Amino acid sequence: GASTGAQGGILYSLLSNTAIQNLTDLKKKRVGVGVVLSTNSYHLGFQMLSQLGINLFADVEQLIFYGNEYNDQVRDIQMGKIDVGMTASSWLYVNHPNDISTFRVLNAQHINFEAEQFPFLTSTDLAPQFGISVSPTVPLEVKEAVADALLRINRSNPEAVKMSIAGFESPVSFFKVRNMLQYMGLLEVSMDGLSGGKCTQAFEDLLHTIVCPDGYVRQSEEVMEHQCKMDCLP
Repeated sequence: GASTGAQGGILYSLLSNTAIQNLTDLKKKRVGVGVVLSTNSYHLGFQMLSQLGINLFADVEQLIFYGNEYNDQVRDIQMGKIDVGMTASSWLYVNHPNDISTFRVLNAQHINFEAEQFPFLTSTDLAPQFGISVSPTVPLEVKEAVADALLRINRSNPEAVKMSIAGFESPVSFFKVRNMLQYMGLLEVSMDGLSGGKCTQAFEDLLHTIVCPDGYVRQSEEVMEHQCKMDCLP
């Protein structure tokens, strides 16, 4: 297939679920996302919905993190256990090509990334793939050596074949990703905007990644689990 240096997020529901026609229908619905650290299966969709006035922590009935178990997400969509799923734009087309016709892609669009058309439908905006960060204490010559080695990888390289990638390339900018993480409250950027940033939330568990909207307070894990049981939610 066509290679791309971009990634996008896709929000989908069952075509037969007529209660979900567009993004604004997500309020009070059950939504499944992917990995909490994932740009395409969580961050891009979170930001897009927030800009439409929908906060995934405040406005949906239940938010479920599936981690890397995207097949479980598809299964739960098909069984009616959740209403909307969020995953990488390419994932459904690659892993469930025979089921595509049974899904409705919300806010479906074909858009360009750095002057090239993204080869898949996407619900969200696009961002560069696989951002790599480095500690400021790493010597410049080491940074350059690692970057050079990555850029030399092509689609015939055994490691590239193993990872199902075409290789690495330098995007025009990662500012979109940085700004998105800052918008979500997951990254604190220096005052000058140039000296880097630091994570503001711990990623050891899901609870500590929740950034509550104004007027809300994060509850303890015990309270959260108790409320889910009271509401008959898994």
